[in-house]
Amino acid sequence: MYAKTDIVYLNDFDIDRYIVLDENQKRDLKNLLLNIIRKEHLVNVIHLLDFIEVHGAEHGIQNMSNVNDMITANAGGFRLYFDANYQMGYRYNRKPKIDKKTGEILADK
Repeated sequence: MYAKTDIVYLNDFDIDRYIVLDENQKRDLKNLLLNIIRKEHLVNVIHLLDFIEVHGAEHGIQNMSNVNDMITANAGGFRLYFDANYQMGYRYNRKPKIDKKTGEILADK
């Protein structure tokens, strides 16, 4: 197997169109994307794609085609994560404080 950096491209050949992920790589990419959605509290696919364009290399994501393929192949699972973040809204980091003795919800200060 050749390292990608050792391959010489002619006539703007796009090698990424011909690289295929195996099942383990697909599962790893899916889990990585779902974790990004959860940790970054992303609520839709456009936010995810924008995040990947800026921070994808930091997470080892080099190919947006693989990301798009993964999302479309697993739309139902991704929708669950997006919907959960949407339903949580901006309250994620603002959990109500409860008085343990009375059960009363205390106002945020």
